[in-house]
Amino acid sequence: MVNFVTFALAAVFIGFSSSLEDDFSRLFYDNKETFVDKRIVFENPLPKWLRGSLVRTGPGMFGNGPRNFTHAFDGFSKIHSWKFYGNGSASFSTNFVRSSVYNNSIKINNIDNYLTFEKPIPPFSLMQEELGLLKGMDNMNINVYRFLNSGTGQYEYATLSDTWKMYQIDPLTVGTISPVNAMKPSVPQDFVSLMSSAHPVPEYGTGHHFTFLTSVSVLPGVQSRLSLMRIKSTHERELVAQWGVDKAPYMHSFSVTQNYVILLAAPYFVNVEWMLKNADAYSGLQWFPKEKANFYVIEIKTGKVTAISTPITNPTHHANAYEEDNKIIIDICTTKDPFFATTFEVGVIRDVNKRNKADYTPLFSRYTINVESKTAIETKFPPNSSFPFLTYFDIPAINENYRHKKHCFVYGVSFKKDFKSFARTALLKKDTCGKNKDNAWSLDGHFPMEMWFVPRPNSTEEDDGVLLTPVLDGAKKESYLMILNATTMTVMNRGYLNTSLPFTIHGRFFPDVV
Repeated sequence: MVNFVTFALAAVFIGFSSSLEDDFSRLFYDNKETFVDKRIVFENPLPKWLRGSLVRTGPGMFGNGPRNFTHAFDGFSKIHSWKFYGNGSASFSTNFVRSSVYNNSIKINNIDNYLTFEKPIPPFSLMQEELGLLKGMDNMNINVYRFLNSGTGQYEYATLSDTWKMYQIDPLTVGTISPVNAMKPSVPQDFVSLMSSAHPVPEYGTGHHFTFLTSVSVLPGVQSRLSLMRIKSTHERELVAQWGVDKAPYMHSFSVTQNYVILLAAPYFVNVEWMLKNADAYSGLQWFPKEKANFYVIEIKTGKVTAISTPITNPTHHANAYEEDNKIIIDICTTKDPFFATTFEVGVIRDVNKRNKADYTPLFSRYTINVESKTAIETKFPPNSSFPFLTYFDIPAINENYRHKKHCFVYGVSFKKDFKSFARTALLKKDTCGKNKDNAWSLDGHFPMEMWFVPRPNSTEEDDGVLLTPVLDGAKKESYLMILNATTMTVMNRGYLNTSLPFTIHGRFFPDVV
């Protein structure tokens, strides 16, 4: 009898685990539905002070006609918007970014030949690949931002990727306005200036943002260049600093304090020969495991650049940075190498065994930078026995009122909370000030995305607010927007969407945009 019960329980557990894994895979399949201002009913009353729009983006289609993308980051960009009207009501809109590559692809019932992160299948012909290199990347599916136009005083909204190009959008209708190719700093003709950041950072005390541009030299013996740029509108840029580098690094995220901009460049460099040969972005990047990483610290007022080497690491996302006692404190999520990106290949992320074998355990740690002595010291946060995954997470979020300032709380997502399965996802709150306020939320069969912190009006505590995150309910095969109490990490509200959203990468909340 005991053996039978044990066997039965084991069978139930295996069946549940299998279902759990299959449900997670739904995040990486097409959803072609589009609609505007569809009413959402939440389970509980919404706070009247919650007024604005949460706008997020990510891949919405992973193929078209006879051709399919092989990497999730190449899926056609789709914008999702949740409007909170401040009167207890809410609505949801979703639409594809009408980029050139999307429009042309729909027209020909195929995937048009633009540069992609990895090659689609079946691959393009050699001539199509060469034309795709010239056209560059056109699919902006990583993040959504708004920039204050210093001339008009109005906000402009855009969806962007790790390229210089972006698409201006209307956050109210989730419609596409136009492509944007802002002016670039002057460099010689033998440079390719394409790569930038999907995470511009606000400049302290102004309405502007910072970003960077990587200009790759195609001539042997000629240094590539990095340019720090000030964003003054979607179309206007201003050069802050420019310096040479022997090899052009790939970077995704960076940090800003009141007086400095900090880039962390892993030894992960553009190999022009490889990119021309393979005609996709990922194959054109080369990892140098025996080299160190480098911080580039730029003084905003003078443009002075200080390079500081540090043991090898691969930054994924910066959380925040601030100045304290003449030092820079910076909190970053890192991995040991960049190969975690292969986890998001469609053939891997949809395959239970392949994705769970992937080494994806981002480490959250702190660096203390002394510009004068040119040192960067890494400090690891102590483990938490109640939440062993609490220092292993990515896509961090903070209360943006503490941007450039000392913060005590960082929120993030642990995609493998048991260090085994991607389907075991947890949302967490990391206390970086030792106040014993670590916390987490997870629910088997529910798969949350990146969180965004919305502070309660007139709050005096850093963690007084709510966290907004889309979640896939695996059992219902339906997504919902979850509202968490940012202090306690408990669920306050849920609003189901009557549709299943694919994986969304990044986004943000825009106050009063309704």
